[in-house]
Amino acid sequence: MARFIVICAAIFLLFGFYRNWFTVSEQSNTGDKMTIGATLDKGKIQEDTSGAVSKIKDFSQSVKTKAGEAVSSSSDNKEANPTIVSWDNKSIRLEHGTKARVNGTRSGGTMKDMQVGLSVSSGSGVLVSGGLFRAGETETTLTIEAPKSAHDGTITVLADGKTEVLTVTIQ
Repeated sequence: MARFIVICAAIFLLFGFYRNWFTVSEQSNTGDKMTIGATLDKGKIQEDTSGAVSKIKDFSQSVKTKAGEAVSSSSDNKEANPTIVSWDNKSIRLEHGTKARVNGTRSGGTMKDMQVGLSVSSGSGVLVSGGLFRAGETETTLTIEAPKSAHDGTITVLADGKTEVLTVTIQ
């Protein structure tokens, strides 16, 4: 801990010399004796610290303003015209070694490329792929497969911040 304090003090002194907060001068030199004087410029320290505080406040305010604008525009867009994704089958029955297709339709929101998030329940062994809406398209397909080792499970689909759960039953 003492080492840390010494290092901080050394950094403060070096920075102070760099910013001209401190000056050291020879006051007299007579024979074997030399008198050294140190001067502390309180005005310069006050000027630098108030300038730094002002810059930090300005930066903080600009970050808050930009963050507020981003949140506002993001929430305005989502509330005004949210993307709605619906699935034609939320309960899928499969036999081992078979596949099923589930069609998804989107409306509202922006019609940009959008990949839905897909998460399969742990231990089910069910495979799922697809879910890419291309720009301007309103339909996509999920392909769900039940390998021989698959068990009942769920698929959580995330689209534009909303989740839906599809149930997969293996017969």
